[in-house]
Amino acid sequence: MDTCPAELPALLEQLWQRLEAAASTANDPFRTPALATADNGQSATRIIVLREASAASHTLTAYSDARAPKVQQLRRDPRAQWLFFDPRTRVQIRASGTTAIHHGDDLARKTWEKVAPANRANYAASLPPGSEIAKPIFALPMPPDHDAGRNHFALIRATIDNLDWLELGEPHHRRAGFKWNGQAWSGHWLVP
Repeated sequence: MDTCPAELPALLEQLWQRLEAAASTANDPFRTPALATADNGQSATRIIVLREASAASHTLTAYSDARAPKVQQLRRDPRAQWLFFDPRTRVQIRASGTTAIHHGDDLARKTWEKVAPANRANYAASLPPGSEIAKPIFALPMPPDHDAGRNHFALIRATIDNLDWLELGEPHHRRAGFKWNGQAWSGHWLVP
């Protein structure tokens, strides 16, 4: 499927529009990218939920329990890569950048107020994510006061400085790379 604009600036604009739209569209494949971090010299990858994307600030945002291993990994090494893939359009985007963890600050507090009460339970577990337990039921019950998760709630916000776009097309594939130089994006067509 050929969805590629002919000019790099138009492609970059389309790419960011797609990410911004995915952040608020539940069934968009780009809503659930893989996030890769470094863990003591090895990669660690997991699926997350894209909560916000901003072309203006070239940022991507996800939520997490502050006790989660990914947050600890990003505190040690803030570099991360987000991998998006849409099997319908056969488009892949790799977004690389530096993250900031917002936990207990004004941004985290303001965002917490927007989190649906049912979703607040995700941050209210008494044990940290990844803790070993004897049976799945031991992860429950959640506290009746879902506001208990407020102290565990964190935002992962990545400032993106590299984008790699790949379209698996017919009769051939297309690829482009974009780099942020601190003031503007530069783009180049790449061999797929």
